[in-house]
Amino acid sequence: MKYLAALCCFAVSGAAWADTRIAYTVEGSCPTFADSIEISGSRMRIDMRLDGMAMSSLFDGEEDTVTSLMHEQKQFHQTEVDEDAADYTADVMGSTMIYVDKQMDAAMAQMKKQCEQMKAQSRGRNVVSACDNMPDMRSMMESAMGPADQAKPEMRETGRQDAVAGGTCRWTEVWRGEHKLREQCDADIVSLPLPDGDRGSFARGVRVLMSYGDAMRPVVDRFGMADKDPIPVPPKGKITLAGACFDASGERVGRFAADIAVGPLDPQRFQVPADYSSMLQPEPQ
Repeated sequence: MKYLAALCCFAVSGAAWADTRIAYTVEGSCPTFADSIEISGSRMRIDMRLDGMAMSSLFDGEEDTVTSLMHEQKQFHQTEVDEDAADYTADVMGSTMIYVDKQMDAAMAQMKKQCEQMKAQSRGRNVVSACDNMPDMRSMMESAMGPADQAKPEMRETGRQDAVAGGTCRWTEVWRGEHKLREQCDADIVSLPLPDGDRGSFARGVRVLMSYGDAMRPVVDRFGMADKDPIPVPPKGKITLAGACFDASGERVGRFAADIAVGPLDPQRFQVPADYSSMLQPEPQ
């Protein structure tokens, strides 16, 4: 793997390898993109909650794999990752969405044609059939994802900066129309007070994970997921160190801040628990 060459360069240059943990403390109601992030050499673990479900992502920079852990189900799914393949994945997803749209249009056209034939065969009689309430499959799929007619979130720079957890971050506000949803203070990962090795691994791990997240953008845009309240994911190359959330009246309803600690972590934290099974493994009969 090409990452091994980078590891050798770190070793030759005497880069320090230690373990780092970034944990978020939340007051009130204000979601963070992760509960905690742990880095140990070329490995990284991100603990998070998705719709209330506890999950973790393990990134192995030596093996170039990302493993998702679903803790409630005690299952895992592992994927080989390649930074260079993310653009290809995005192209595939974009083409897939175009194909899905064409297939839906063709199916709707066929249903409409069949309905017209049924009406012609009825010879003017008032025939009540499913055709009278034929559903629009495209609208059904989009409505399942929630309303997509609201204003898109807008990021606004404030020019303010703060010192948080030993790093310097800059404040950005997230607005939807006249409503400020949240504000967050983002810092460049390369500027964080981390051991050199951990800082490099952290930057690469986040870059790979976010590249694959971007590869799903055609699906997100197609079904209006981006029009929902924004998922608080930091911009590329950055980490959110602090933030606050606001309700429709502008009242602050919560806030959060990160704490960075350097010290040894249990190696088992970066491995799949022994009692977890693969999501792709067939269940016993």
